[in-house]
Order: sequence, then structure tokens, then C-alpha cells
Amino acid sequence: MYRKDNISNNYFFRKARRSVGLMKKIEQVSRKEIDDSWNAVEQILQASEQEKIKKTRYRLVWTSVAAMLVLGAAVFSTLYLIPSESSLVAALHESSMLADSTTEISLITSSNHLKLEDESVLNYDSNGKVSINKQQVQSVRNVDAAKNEKELNHIIVPKGRRMNITFEDGTKIYVNAGSHVIYPAVFDKKKREIAVEGEVYLDVARDPKRPFIVKTGKFDVKVLGTVFNVTAYKEDKSASVVLVKGCVEVETNTKEKVMMSPDQRVSITDGKTSTEKVNVFKYICWKDNLMYLKNDRTGDVLNRVARYYGVNIRYDEQVADIPISGKLDLRGDINSVLDVIEESVSVKFVCDSSGGFHLSLK
Repeated sequence: MYRKDNISNNYFFRKARRSVGLMKKIEQVSRKEIDDSWNAVEQILQASEQEKIKKTRYRLVWTSVAAMLVLGAAVFSTLYLIPSESSLVAALHESSMLADSTTEISLITSSNHLKLEDESVLNYDSNGKVSINKQQVQSVRNVDAAKNEKELNHIIVPKGRRMNITFEDGTKIYVNAGSHVIYPAVFDKKKREIAVEGEVYLDVARDPKRPFIVKTGKFDVKVLGTVFNVTAYKEDKSASVVLVKGCVEVETNTKEKVMMSPDQRVSITDGKTSTEKVNVFKYICWKDNLMYLKNDRTGDVLNRVARYYGVNIRYDEQVADIPISGKLDLRGDINSVLDVIEESVSVKFVCDSSGGFHLSLK
């Protein structure tokens, strides 16, 4: 999937590519650019869906009796049914081992396990019936819509993959690499609730009678209808919410509540909450396959790149704290991205025997 040519043989070719300026200069990003970015994603998704109608491939794997026995009745109830509000987050924890070991995008219900292609698009109707890239899949739902309100669906997106979901209420969610989302096929009549581990961008359909609640291991976000980004990877020290438009309430595990306004970011680090005004484009452009940097730690950037491409990247301690600024275009291969970083912060990278990369100072 990724180019693993000998580095010395391609050294001058990579130098030539750098001259075209893959890393753009920092510039003020306007609200128009954010709106244009959103419109571009919508157009790409529409085109992608039309193309995938012709070539969708998926594998339906029925859950074995033996696997169900191993899970046991108690774990089954936690993973796939909704006995209480806390069960959504509990289900994330209970299924973390499964999520960590998954190498393909997976849709998991109480009865089956569906493998999906990268950039797949799921759509649910009002009865919980799901279609994948506009092709209907009958077997991943109950006939009884009331039962779908109680049954949990799991979407697991491994590193190096991304996908999109439209829920039955019209809410759109873009799921980034290395993420896990749990939700009912049909939302409750009084609330719409999902659990997230990783990163998602949501455009929530307005419904004053049913608040939309995003639960994570560190905080909950409650909205009626708005656009925002949630980042809550279990391996990261910090978790955050960035509000694009509308209004949301964030409640931490310590019951601290914060009302957010557009262009604000709420971060939770080691139990402490902070609020700041930000350029939201920086935090949502991942859905456009971009990374916007402004004095970011190179170590943090490399961790995000590794997650995005699903590869292992190691770096020396001296590299981690070097600041880096600019825009990274993630539509190319991993080598192209590392070329840009290599030139921007005066580091060098080599491929290791496992297919990963190691970066050190020049």
C-alpha cells in the first residue's frame, strides 16, 4: 500500500518534489474557507457514493455460537443492549480489546459482524434499516423498530481508515481513523445518545424534543442541533470539543459544566478544564484530508500522521518538541507527507524493517 523504496535511491527525487512547495505558508483562514471546506466534502461524498454503488464489496460474517458463549450473557448485555445511560461508555471499555485488534472497518451488532471498505457511507432509515453506499443490507437490523431502540451498533474504524454515517434523524457523523462509535439503530423517543472513543465530526439535525448527547470516557456533550468536533482518543492525555456553529453544553466526569459558543475549544487534561477561542478550521480539516499546523509539536503531528495512515512512526526525543507550522495535504502517500515534514523541521526519516519509519535530527 505504501511505497517502501530504498531511501538513498530516491533522495534526489524527493528533493525535487519539495521544490514545488507541498507545505503551504501559514495564512489566516476565514469563515468562507471553512464553509468552502464543508461544501467540498459534501460534493466529494456525493460523487463517492455514486461510484461506490457500482463496486461496493462487503463480507457478512455471522457471529458464531462459540464466540457468544465466551462473551457470556452479562457482557452481551453490556455490549449490545441499553440497560442504563452509563452502559454506552461501559460498552466502549468492554469492547476496547476488540476495537484495538480490528484491522478493517467493522459494523457489529448482536447478531453479526460486517466488514466495510475504507470511506464507506452508512445510512439508517427511521426503522433502523441500514444501507451501505446506498445498497440496502437487510440482515443487520431487527424487523421490529422498537427493538432497534434497545440494540447497540458498533462502528470500529481502525488506524488508516475513515468512514461516514447518517443516522435515522438526519444527523451526519464523520469518523476519523482509530475511532469507535456506539449507537442504537433507532434513537430513543426522548433523546439521541451515542458514545465515542477517538475523533468524530458531527452535523447534528435539530430536534428540540430530543437532545443529542455524545458520551466519552472524559466528558459528555449535549446539543439540540449544531456542528462540532469531538476528540477523545484513549491513548491521548487530552480530550476536547471544538464548536463550529450553534451551542453545546459540555459536562465533565467531575460534573463541571461549560456552555460553548462558536469558535471555542474546551479541553480536558488530567481532570482540568480549559476554554479558548480557536481557528476551528485547524480542528475540522482532517475530514478534508488536510492537517493545519501552527507551532504544533512535531511529536504530536507525527502521532496524528501515524494514526491517519495506520503505520508505525518512531522519532527521537530531540524531534518531539520542535514546532512546526503549515498545511499538510494527506491525500498522497505517507512518504510524501514525511518528505514535507523532513524539509520543514530539518529531520530525516528512514524506513525500518517492519515497514514503519524512524525520524531523527539531520
